[in-house]
Amino acid sequence: MKSVVCLLLLATVCSCSIFSSKPKCKSGNHFMGNEYDLPKNVVAAIQRNEKAKATLENGMALVLQITEDGNTFYVADVASTETGRHVHLKLSSDFDKTEALDEKKFEKYTHCKEA
Repeated sequence: MKSVVCLLLLATVCSCSIFSSKPKCKSGNHFMGNEYDLPKNVVAAIQRNEKAKATLENGMALVLQITEDGNTFYVADVASTETGRHVHLKLSSDFDKTEALDEKKFEKYTHCKEA
């Protein structure tokens, strides 16, 4: 019986440490719209990714400013209004670099607290 209790306690401690190790991040400014509504430098950064460029032509983008561990950057969810396809990107703070994000990495940033 004691070993079962010890295992449950260990599992609880491990799960708490996993959840508390999430990066601390804050979300700030955001942009939302189609390629004509967004600032030109944001559109140019999104269009560096071919899938995102094609998706934005018939869709919209939500771009969030994220601050994590003292670094500021943007994440974008580009969604097609016709097919429902999503492309997730990480954009540098000056919009000079564009990197594709998988669903799991993008999802992490959607839970950041508002600044």
